[in-house]
Amino acid sequence: MPTSTVYTCTKCDFQGSAFKTWGAHSYLDGDKEISIKRRMALCYGCNSITTAEVLPKDDYPNYPDYEERRKLLADRVSPAKCLQCGSHDFDFIPYIDPDQEKMKLGLPYRTGLIHRNCGGRIYADDSGPSLFMGNRLPMMYFSKEGELIRKEEKIEE
Repeated sequence: MPTSTVYTCTKCDFQGSAFKTWGAHSYLDGDKEISIKRRMALCYGCNSITTAEVLPKDDYPNYPDYEERRKLLADRVSPAKCLQCGSHDFDFIPYIDPDQEKMKLGLPYRTGLIHRNCGGRIYADDSGPSLFMGNRLPMMYFSKEGELIRKEEKIEE
């Protein structure tokens, strides 16, 4: 079962969970869905842990749906956005290879990100409870400019 990573700052009371980033995120092009390439980020617009778009110019061509996304976004005007609030003011959380021994002990580990608001270090903690959502994760649909069109909550039958 997946575990939601919790991020905390060592210098202020900032804390956020990756849980709200779960679910499918797609661009809508007519009736066609194209997956959004996204990465975990700390957004200063909504002051939360979220995901932000990775646009094709910053992506690798071997990522699934790359060509479709590149064509759809070829004439895009706006820069990458936070997929929660639409802000452009965010920092990606660096890819890290957590210390496996620390994880086994349930200890937080450094992400390498400095919290711009206070200068503290952002730590990640994967020792929380496992969460099973089944097929109840939301579906979020965005325009090619990264604006939310609609969000569909799945209802367990």
